[in-house]
Amino acid sequence: RALLLNLAPLDSAAMAGPDSTRLQFRYYRAKALIASGDPVGCDSLERIESDLSSSRFNDGAQPLLTYCRPSP
Repeated sequence: RALLLNLAPLDSAAMAGPDSTRLQFRYYRAKALIASGDPVGCDSLERIESDLSSSRFNDGAQPLLTYCRPSP
């Protein structure tokens, strides 16, 4: 979790970059949050789901999205 705090300064740089850089940063940040057990990662991933579906990250995002939406 402490290492994720180191990503904060990169957030503004990623947001100022091209869309692909922004999507890549947001995807990897969400993935790291999920891996650390933080439920915010699922919220972040769900917010970018439509962008991910047409990107190279789609295949990797699908298992994470399934994890974030457990079946009843």
